[in-house]
Amino acid sequence: HTLDDWGLTIGGPASIPGLSNEKDKMFFFFSYENYHEVQPTPGLTTVPTVAERAGNFSAAGEPAIYDPYSTVCTSAGSGCTRTQFPGNIIPQSRLANSPGFQIANAFPLPNVGSAATLVNNYSTGSNTSEDHFQNFQGRVDRAFGEKERAYVRYSHGRRNQYDHGSFNFTGPLFDAQDPLSRSNDSAVVDSITTFNPHILMDL
Repeated sequence: HTLDDWGLTIGGPASIPGLSNEKDKMFFFFSYENYHEVQPTPGLTTVPTVAERAGNFSAAGEPAIYDPYSTVCTSAGSGCTRTQFPGNIIPQSRLANSPGFQIANAFPLPNVGSAATLVNNYSTGSNTSEDHFQNFQGRVDRAFGEKERAYVRYSHGRRNQYDHGSFNFTGPLFDAQDPLSRSNDSAVVDSITTFNPHILMDL
């Protein structure tokens, strides 16, 4: 895990030698912030085994798989029964181009344990997420006399986030909007006029 957060500010009279010498009337201010965080979220999860992707659920610890087309209900409507697939293996003819087959094979292959490992068989790796935010702001103030002052200010912020989801899956199951970007901009122009000690005008 790394976190880098820093910034800077600078300000003072806006005097340009040879062009402007109004150091008592014009001032500037600038600020910048940079935030960058990288955070790992490693973990274990379960994905279909190679055998399961082929419809083979004959390994020890697998649940019984029943043929949905073998459903038989009693005439009294008290219940229904189904026949288990022989050997607990779904025929290939039932799997071809089926939605379940496509979904099962969209998962990454197991990378932990042996071919017989049924649970916690996929490591997400470091699975780092990244958050990067930058912001800057500039402002110039100008006095046009004792009764008239004005300023302009502009701010810009941008945030980019990279997050590969809880399991760091790739392909169709990629769970992210990388980068998720957000930008914010604002600008202000303001003028203050003093008519007398009791009346001001702010535009």
